[in-house]
Amino acid sequence: MTASPNQVEMQDKVDHLQNTVDQLSAKVDSYHISLVNIVDKKKRKQVDEGDENTERGNWGSKVDFLLSCLGYAVGLGNVWRFPFLAFDNGGGAFFIPYCIMLVLVGIPIFFMELSLGQFSSSGPATCWKFAPIFSGIGVGMVIVS
Repeated sequence: MTASPNQVEMQDKVDHLQNTVDQLSAKVDSYHISLVNIVDKKKRKQVDEGDENTERGNWGSKVDFLLSCLGYAVGLGNVWRFPFLAFDNGGGAFFIPYCIMLVLVGIPIFFMELSLGQFSSSGPATCWKFAPIFSGIGVGMVIVS
């Protein structure tokens, strides 16, 4: 059977479209490869500029670290629970010992936990490798959290 002129014309259009798609696909592939190379170079440059922990990474800035600490320390439970505890335990008379214990105990322990985590670059259960006798503290921290 011979193809009609319409079929030949349609086949030519399909072939032309297929060639155009192939050319565009090749362009997209080349752009993708060049973009991946640029991103890899930037990553290597960032690692070379002093990121001492390539496996886990570091904070982007001090603000990132501060906001993460605030999110960790001040949860929604604390926002709802503190006014209730203050009212239930005597108002201002409760607030004074609360602030004293916060300054003497809470903040130093929080600072110790942050410092140890930053120093060891590991989680609460594994950061006690330097003193295995304290590994129970890390397990307890995980359970309480």
